[in-house]
Amino acid sequence: DIICTYLLQQSSSYDYFVSDGLHLHVLLVLLSIPVTIIYAIASRKSALPFATALASKIILYFLILILMKYGFMKLFNQQFYLPEPNILGTEFGQLDQDILYWSTMGTSRLYSIFLGAIEVLAALALIYKPTRIWGLIMALGIALNIFFVNLGFNIGVKLFSSFLLLITLLLSVDYIKFSKTRIAVKKSIDFRFKNKKYIKILVLVFIFIEGFSLVFNPSGLNDDLAARPPLHGYFAALKQNIDHPVAIFIHRDHFWIQKSADGTMKSRPIAWIDFQKSMIQLQADRAKDATIIHFQLSGDTLFIGDNQHAYLKRDWRKFPAIQNNWNWIVQ
Repeated sequence: DIICTYLLQQSSSYDYFVSDGLHLHVLLVLLSIPVTIIYAIASRKSALPFATALASKIILYFLILILMKYGFMKLFNQQFYLPEPNILGTEFGQLDQDILYWSTMGTSRLYSIFLGAIEVLAALALIYKPTRIWGLIMALGIALNIFFVNLGFNIGVKLFSSFLLLITLLLSVDYIKFSKTRIAVKKSIDFRFKNKKYIKILVLVFIFIEGFSLVFNPSGLNDDLAARPPLHGYFAALKQNIDHPVAIFIHRDHFWIQKSADGTMKSRPIAWIDFQKSMIQLQADRAKDATIIHFQLSGDTLFIGDNQHAYLKRDWRKFPAIQNNWNWIVQ
């Protein structure tokens, strides 16, 4: 944080774990220093084969964890969300590539389940030695696909997807190199870790708990069916007025989004909603102070401000983009 804030003049408010953020790149460079030192010490003490084999085990179980976690996220519909009303109300050309990809994936529950099942299957295959080669083949295909999806759609996890591809390639090369040195290293590990079986069970239990923890989220097994907050939805103006938004969206993550007549969107975080006083407070930001919005809700009609500008709630779940109109024969 000190390096980013003072030396690189980067705001410390950035999320440390955003893949393409500066913080994570700096952290990666810093972590390479102790890794280099450990490698140098292991080389001098003739412990390099053991250290390499141990590192291989660590990245193997890390890859299993990632595949299991993101596989279950897809199976439980926790990654590719159903598009929000504001996304459905935005013109195609106004959306960024990453939002377009993410939103399109969110419209197909079946394809998300398929991808999740493949990732979980690959993770399970990696656990057992007889099937590990098939797990590595599947994992390599998954990692390649993720890597090029992030490149092709400019999604902000290029660093992380590059790392996943790298460790999958390293594991694949390590698996192919079944030499006498590797057999000796294996005996060394067995000797030093007499309780290796119990350690392995403990690690796998943690991995399964981490994956299944998504079931206990408020959204349950299917995020599409999870309850939305009050006033959530898409409200279209009954009368077009250049001085007022043509549409208002209430996002599930508590954002107030306004769409202008020219199609541009402006969003503000919602601090609180008081239904008794019929008031909404928008959080302050750099450009504006906290804003109070007076509203009245009558059936599906939302009245905003003192002039009672009217907005009718639209049934965004009936939009064609998220309908399951499946057919085998095209007519």
